Amino acid sequence: MGLQVAGILALVVVGPPIIQGSRWILLLPAVLLIVLLWVAQAVHAHQKAVELGGAPGGELQIAWLLPLVVVALTAFWLVGGQRASPTATLQQYVAAWRADRPAFAAGLFRRPLAADELAAAWETQERYLVERVTAAEVSFGAFSGLNPARPFEGLRFVELEDQRTSGSAAFAIEITRRERIETTLFGLLPTATQSTVLVERLGLVTVSGQPSAADPWLSSRMWLIEEVEVPVGQAGTPESAPS
Repeated sequence: MGLQVAGILALVVVGPPIIQGSRWILLLPAVLLIVLLWVAQAVHAHQKAVELGGAPGGELQIAWLLPLVVVALTAFWLVGGQRASPTATLQQYVAAWRADRPAFAAGLFRRPLAADELAAAWETQERYLVERVTAAEVSFGAFSGLNPARPFEGLRFVELEDQRTSGSAAFAIEITRRERIETTLFGLLPTATQSTVLVERLGLVTVSGQPSAADPWLSSRMWLIEEVEVPVGQAGTPESAPS
């Protein structure tokens, strides 16, 4: 019992700074060990009760632990590694941007950023995004898949391999459209496919890997956003969003 309590307390203290970094998977053996301790404790208690004269039976009651195991492992996979790679951090940021959650997204930046400051930046950037998507829709038509009412649907984020280093990564923010390509099947039957075509590059997201001060012994790294650049100035003059 003491070992079980100590293990849970250790996870509560050490787990949070590790679970979002690049070494998050190392917590899985610890979680599984605690689960095994639960099962072993239950089996031992049952055997001891029978030895002391308790009525046999009831072994299947250990199945009540299964929902707890499922919940614990599901939560681990959902929460673990949210900032373990440049792509994971970018996905968190884009999801927060689309869901209008500036308080959450502000915590993804390397330098402290106020939620209201980020919300104001998003408002400016979204106005520019709608402006560019509207112009593209006029140029390419309604069947291009571009919709100013849902401007995020035309965005994609592409990593720039030539700017990737061991400690940083950059992602281009691009506006894309759908293009219908007509062809033939076996040279006889007419058919058509859809392809994604670049319209214009809207901006740039820079992400850097920061050593975790909370778990230096694991050489863990947490990827955080350095800067989000979107040209929201006049005549497309680049202006950096708060970073």
